[in-house]
Amino acid sequence: MRRSSLNPGTRYLARGLNDKNEPANEIECELIFSRDKDFWIQRWRRGSAPIRWNTTLSTAFSKPIHTAGERFFNGTAEYFKKLLNRYGNDTLIRCFSLLESGEHKSERDIHDKFKESISMLQKGGMENVTYNPFDLNFYLHYGGTFAAFNKLKEAVTPYLENDGFLTGTFPNNISNTQKGLIRFNCADSLDRANLATFFYSLVVVEKWIKENEGRIDHSVPKNSNGVENNTE
Repeated sequence: MRRSSLNPGTRYLARGLNDKNEPANEIECELIFSRDKDFWIQRWRRGSAPIRWNTTLSTAFSKPIHTAGERFFNGTAEYFKKLLNRYGNDTLIRCFSLLESGEHKSERDIHDKFKESISMLQKGGMENVTYNPFDLNFYLHYGGTFAAFNKLKEAVTPYLENDGFLTGTFPNNISNTQKGLIRFNCADSLDRANLATFFYSLVVVEKWIKENEGRIDHSVPKNSNGVENNTE
């Protein structure tokens, strides 16, 4: 993981975009697989919703109120342009919003404004950025962890199948690039983003194993004396 130092912070303090158009708690995640001289890389990102919004608390024990600013879209296009500059202008960026979307939920306003922001990007010509709502708390509450994992797997698998891995051979020969990039966001880029990142990494590992089953060495490892280690 590569954690950005441009807008870090704790819960309720780091929110959305700052004056540098950097989202709170932004992290680039990467899984690297290798076999002999070949390597496979899958990247994704996580962070706070990349619009301008904040949280207010009337007392230390009151329910937080999340609201988007009047200029909520200010800086959003600049942020996604930076992503395209990093990964390539043809990269497909799939935004998975983990925010609660229920009518009376406290995150509903930023959920709606982020969705509107992506629509504004697309109308402005940035059509390779898409919005995918995924209310993770809803699935956890009504189905449990395993059901939430299966729902997320179902949602991300078509993109993963299309985007594939960045592949090549050591030391630095690239044969294929990753076509798309998934970005998870919740409010703080803490609890739900952590869980979604863990779930997604499991899906990525499963895909790599299935595609490379014939190349995996299933032999029993030997100890320093050349004798097979027996764990039975």
